[in-house]
Amino acid sequence: MLDYIYKRLDAILNTYKEINFKLNKLVVVGNGFDLAHGLDTKYSDFFEKLIVPKYKNYFDKICKFLPKKEMFHSLESALAKFNDEKFYEERQIEISKSDKSEIEIVKKDFDKELESSLSFAEDMPIYLREWIREIDTEVDAVLPQENFDKNTVYLSFNYTDTLERCYDISCKQILYIHGKAKRGDNLILGHHEIEKITKNSLPMVSSKNKDIVPYDKYKNKAINAAQNIINSYYEKTYKDSSTIIENNQKFFSSLSNIKDVSIYGHSLSKTDYDYFYKIKDNVSENCNWNISFHDKKDLKNAENFTKDLDISSYNLFKF
Repeated sequence: MLDYIYKRLDAILNTYKEINFKLNKLVVVGNGFDLAHGLDTKYSDFFEKLIVPKYKNYFDKICKFLPKKEMFHSLESALAKFNDEKFYEERQIEISKSDKSEIEIVKKDFDKELESSLSFAEDMPIYLREWIREIDTEVDAVLPQENFDKNTVYLSFNYTDTLERCYDISCKQILYIHGKAKRGDNLILGHHEIEKITKNSLPMVSSKNKDIVPYDKYKNKAINAAQNIINSYYEKTYKDSSTIIENNQKFFSSLSNIKDVSIYGHSLSKTDYDYFYKIKDNVSENCNWNISFHDKKDLKNAENFTKDLDISSYNLFKF
């Protein structure tokens, strides 16, 4: 995922060198923007696409170790809730039954199964892109055209091109911070739990299996091999917003004259706070923020957002 970000850096910088840096308004759009335009872009819509014979094997891989209820609601958060304890339990039981001569064979078989089970993470951006590219974004506008004028720059958290197709916005004015499906980008998604990739190790024997025979150094080595595979999974599924921001520094630095920020349809979850902190650090000191909400939960998130970012001049509106 990070390799892709580095490859896109030059292209992104070339796009934004043509932006008029005197733009004074920033519009930020999240998935609620697409939903308001009648587009089926929820994660539950994505998984409905996968619940067909053609994608059954892939869907089963995802469901095996991710919490199904959460992944339908918030896939990125679910990626951090991979049931690694289940793998450790299984490995502990298998190895406890093996003598020294069998451990290496058991280890190889277990590692192969583990890597196969976790391969869904690397393939997910491909399936997401295929799904998004099938969505017709040429729909009727739900907001006044004057909200999207030539003095505005756009930050889209969506993979769709709704701003371009529905409001005739030039792609040169839009930063697709996590990629654009119809451009063929390798879409960026992931959890934001840094502790998942910084923790050193997990217990060799869980509290549920204290009756398992003691492990010698060979058995511990075999279990640690599985830990390395799982750690690699967490690294691959981590959304490194710091690196993404760094690679788009020219865009964020161009916001110094922004006096008005409008946010449409973003959940304002803390997963994306890094981007908003960066925006606040770069926009005009007296900038006014217009923040949408859809329901009571969104309203609470918006209120918390203004407090967390210490935003004094703002307006909350229903969208």
